[in-house]
Amino acid sequence: MGQILTLTGYLGRDPQLRETRSRTITRKQTYQRQFVYDHAGRRTYDDFDVLEDHVEYELTYTPRTFAVLSLATHTWDRGNRSTTWHRIVAWNADRQHFGIRRLAKGDRIKITGRKTSFEAEGGQVIEQIELMSFHLLSRKAQPASPTPPRSEKPAQSSTAGRVFRTCDGRTIPLAGEPIVRRAT
Repeated sequence: MGQILTLTGYLGRDPQLRETRSRTITRKQTYQRQFVYDHAGRRTYDDFDVLEDHVEYELTYTPRTFAVLSLATHTWDRGNRSTTWHRIVAWNADRQHFGIRRLAKGDRIKITGRKTSFEAEGGQVIEQIELMSFHLLSRKAQPASPTPPRSEKPAQSSTAGRVFRTCDGRTIPLAGEPIVRRAT
């Protein structure tokens, strides 16, 4: 088992959703059984007569979904900031870690996970943190959407064409007929 860590930092990129490959492997297993004899109410084991049974079976591993996060943590030492990048893996991200798909680059999160490592195909040892839980602390500030410039003219209403003109020049159709009082 790995060491359990709690880290707070910023996401360096959007979560990458991936899936392991499915694979089938063949296993061979040998069973050995001794012969047992019942003689005069006593059970006797024969050490010389051993039955060996060879069984071969296939195991199919189904794909598992996971998400990879890149988390940057910062430390300060005498006025100098150093950044450490961590690889976070969330297994079964679609079921166990609800909301991980909504995270985005720049979000500040707090994670709890277990430190693990594995050997890649090239012999390189990769250290990662398996996510146990996460908490979104703050979202990255989104830039304000540009609004169209407003004109200084007052809004105009026209009952003849049954439309309403707004300050920025848009026309909105009016519903129904205008109410007109007639003197009788």
